Amino acid sequence: MLMRTRNLLYDKKLLEATKLDCKVISIGNISMGGTGKTPAVIALAKELKQKYKVAVLSRGYGRKSRGLQLVSDGNQITKDWKTVGDEPFLIMKHLPDIPIVVDENRVRGGQYLVNKFNPDIIILDDAFQHRKIRRDLDIVIIAYSKNSSWRFLREPLGSLKRADFILLTSMTANQNYNTREERLSKFKTPLIPLAKTADKILVNFNQHKIETEAIRGKAVIIFSGIGNPDSFTKTVEGLGCKILKILTFKDHHFHTDSDTDKIKSHFDRLKPDYVLTTEKDLVKLPPTKLPLLAVTISVKIPPQILNHINKMME
Repeated sequence: MLMRTRNLLYDKKLLEATKLDCKVISIGNISMGGTGKTPAVIALAKELKQKYKVAVLSRGYGRKSRGLQLVSDGNQITKDWKTVGDEPFLIMKHLPDIPIVVDENRVRGGQYLVNKFNPDIIILDDAFQHRKIRRDLDIVIIAYSKNSSWRFLREPLGSLKRADFILLTSMTANQNYNTREERLSKFKTPLIPLAKTADKILVNFNQHKIETEAIRGKAVIIFSGIGNPDSFTKTVEGLGCKILKILTFKDHHFHTDSDTDKIKSHFDRLKPDYVLTTEKDLVKLPPTKLPLLAVTISVKIPPQILNHINKMME
């Protein structure tokens, strides 16, 4: 009821959204996480920076700070993920050459980016529910797998009528979930599959990447602290690994030495070839001597969206 009332106030212009002096693109969702927003933000920024000046604005959920924090100015980058949050820190690792700011007051953060960096486009990370900034394009990502739950939503499913594009992740070949498709199609918003690919294995952020084929058939322990740990399990299964143990932590979990001790005890007992985790978890781990690898997930932004943005920028 609160979300419906709030949305109604914005829809009726009784609450005003701030217009920034640049184009604004929001990437968000309506579920409680685990849809692939962060890889999508990274992929979209990489595409757009080839033609435009791009910046990223995030709330910085789970960080140990408040207020505006500059994650990167495009040259100097922060070295403390706890100050800015795990997801903005991960975005910075992939996009060290673009400005990134976190601020729970996103109007203030957006105005800071405009005043200091004069971007053509600001990408709002995880901002579908944040309506205080007027946006020129609203992209919503939905996990569309059969096992994905739509029971725990941030706002009513009907809010999707605000979206310009709905991207569907976790789809399988020849998928046909008629009930869900009917519920989404009634919003008359373009529905586009968004394929997520595990294309490399990250040794660490300061070294090289190896091909996924190098771990095919290997015995592994996996752990993750993300919104949808089942998706990570399916990714590792798809790489042809033999999973001996699965450890899950809550989303945005702060990994401690006791966590690595727990992982090591399973490693000593089961003797796998590797320990696999996500990039988001890798940036938060204390030093360890375990044979630890992180799976990198990438997405390809659909051409329909890039064409729409180019027309929007004309």
